Amino acid sequence: MRKDIEYLGKEMDYARAYVLLQVYENLYTINDAFEKGTIFKDLSMPYYEKTKSKC
Repeated sequence: MRKDIEYLGKEMDYARAYVLLQVYENLYTINDAFEKGTIFKDLSMPYYEKTKSKC
């Protein structure tokens, strides 16, 4: 294992990221994905414009 930095006399590793693999299911078709902004149906969050209140 490569040690790249030293801090207070100790050799330390750089930080490491842990990313889970994405399961590709519940997908939009390519045309729908471009319209929705995501290919994953589970991530689709439509924007609804709020009406202005009278306050």
